[in-house]
Amino acid sequence: MKCEKCQFEFEEGTARFCPSCGNPLQKNEDNNTPEAPNSSTVYYELPTQNPQPNQANAKKPIYKKWWFWVIIVLLLLFIFALFPDGDKTSSSETTTTKNEYDAIEQYESDEVEKTTTTTTTTTTTTTTTQLDKTAYKASCKSIPYSSLARDPSKYEGQKVKFTGKVIQVSEGGWLGNVYRVNVKKNSYGYYDDTLYVNYTPSDNESRILEDDIVTIYGKYNGLKTYETIMGGSVTIPQINAEIIEVN
Repeated sequence: MKCEKCQFEFEEGTARFCPSCGNPLQKNEDNNTPEAPNSSTVYYELPTQNPQPNQANAKKPIYKKWWFWVIIVLLLLFIFALFPDGDKTSSSETTTTKNEYDAIEQYESDEVEKTTTTTTTTTTTTTTTQLDKTAYKASCKSIPYSSLARDPSKYEGQKVKFTGKVIQVSEGGWLGNVYRVNVKKNSYGYYDDTLYVNYTPSDNESRILEDDIVTIYGKYNGLKTYETIMGGSVTIPQINAEIIEVN
């Protein structure tokens, strides 16, 4: 093959440019057979676009990370450990609430029953007390003052009844209150024949004052000797009163 420019001869198919002048060589258009590659032919590779980064090295979303799911599983296990019986707890709370309401109702019912019982007991006690007082008063006898003073041992321990005027009151003793009561009214309207009376009033009972006219129900306790403010001694009958009524 000859170069059209410098007429240099060379073997066809060995070069694309003339080895002598470098003129580009034309292909033989009539020859459709592709040129056979030659080891001396130099090929140049055109630059290509930058390759895409390796998808394996690309940043993954957090939910695709393996450690993300490990944390989720551990959190779920921790929650289940804290509340192992959620439904049972709810059921238990409901049962507890119902039991509390039942307990309250039972307590209120018991209180009503106690109140009724207490009222009945109080009424019964009051009635019994009234009957006891009536029976006690009926069992007391009117014995002459002179008989008690003359024969104390004969009447000691017997239930007696006297009506008289309070001439002295001493309250707050360790054995209760002490009253001196004159039980005999003379022709001039004055009282004499004094009794020494021991008595412990109830909490809601009215006080007994000097000059009150009272009726005493109690047991004769023999003679009582005490010292007067003048330094002398006086011996009089003593009554342990159970009931004192102000007339």
